[in-house]
Amino acid sequence: MSGTAPRTERRPDFLRPRHFGSLKLPTAKGLEPTRLGAMVSRCSKPGLLGGSEGKVVAARVTDKADLRVRLLPLEESDFSGILEAISSREDLVQWSGPSCFTFPLDHSQLAAYLEKSCRPGSTCRAFRAVDGIGRCFGMIEIGLMDRDNQSASLCRILIHPHERKRGLCLPMIREALRLSFEDLGMRRIDLRVYSFNSAAVRCYERAGLVVEGILRKGQMVGDCVWDTVLMGILREEWEEGRQPSPRSGSESP
Repeated sequence: MSGTAPRTERRPDFLRPRHFGSLKLPTAKGLEPTRLGAMVSRCSKPGLLGGSEGKVVAARVTDKADLRVRLLPLEESDFSGILEAISSREDLVQWSGPSCFTFPLDHSQLAAYLEKSCRPGSTCRAFRAVDGIGRCFGMIEIGLMDRDNQSASLCRILIHPHERKRGLCLPMIREALRLSFEDLGMRRIDLRVYSFNSAAVRCYERAGLVVEGILRKGQMVGDCVWDTVLMGILREEWEEGRQPSPRSGSESP
């Protein structure tokens, strides 16, 4: 017998188990881990933030002024961009969840949604996202606001198809967090994202949110079953991790 220790074969990176922080994702039939640790369904599709299966697309923005995102009250004139982005039931569920709207999405549903968000004491606020040159590139909602518990959720996160891959998701999420903690006085913000949307998960992690759990096979869409990732951030974590920057001038509706 040779005195040389037996050689251990190195497993390729894509075969190694991945983690969201310290949380190891479970495996399930029909699902496989990606480089970000998300689980990708055989039925998964590109995300509404511009990413694709198991892949993070590099930003193409060269002018940093474009990244100075403001959040302004959503307007009826923004409906056309939303309707353009939601072309299938899968798109609708990925954007809004399973029960808020019905497919096909139309102007009247968005009008009712906007009216609800503008009511005094509403638990949701809908925003249009505007870049540094004043161009609207998407929307986001601060919803499920519980003022007694000082908590809320980020939802209805959307970047218009022609505005994707510009690196605008991260500054939009950061501005939504600033608005939630500084202006609305929240102490906790969370969100849910389907696990195949690895580009979105990476963006939210960069903004400071951490994975708090996985709802395995939590959502059926046609013949597919999607896993849902629950992510959250506390005010003290946001204060500790944020980078000092001038206020972006967002407005509450």
